[in-house]
Amino acid sequence: MWFPRIARLFTLAQLRLHIVDGLVSQHFPDLQFSAMSLNLGAKTVCNWHRDFKNLVWGVCAVGAFGRFNHRTSGQLLLREAKVIMEVKRGDVIYIPSGSLTHCNAPLRAGEERRSIACYTAGGLIRWVAQGHQQATGKSHMTKAEFKKYEMEGAQRWEDGWQLFCTLNELQAS
Repeated sequence: MWFPRIARLFTLAQLRLHIVDGLVSQHFPDLQFSAMSLNLGAKTVCNWHRDFKNLVWGVCAVGAFGRFNHRTSGQLLLREAKVIMEVKRGDVIYIPSGSLTHCNAPLRAGEERRSIACYTAGGLIRWVAQGHQQATGKSHMTKAEFKKYEMEGAQRWEDGWQLFCTLNELQAS
């Protein structure tokens, strides 16, 4: 696993949601993600988008299957990274879909492509981090409380990106 710290965060959040709130029923106990979408239309492709409800520094696992030529169609395009990826049927890729704008290249006539996406909503992570409750809205905070809340948000942002492995860690594994 190239994302062991993120996987641990997702797994612990699921356990806490299940134990404390009874919210998550683990249909796939060994899957770290809390949600899954099956895209079963015969020509599953997506337009440019960001999965803004996913955890912004989390990852999403996407698998492709069907009858298509991965060299000439259906590639994954990552706008900010300026990358075009050939994704063969059966491949599973991991991308930070909440922070990278992405889409698929169109399919050619007669081709079929379907996909499965596994992800974790940012709201679930926030819920757990906030003690299994909603964040108090700005209107219910003093100026000092809101300033502290904003500072903690900036720290959570930095802490979240630190969960990714460094190149040195990847090379050592």
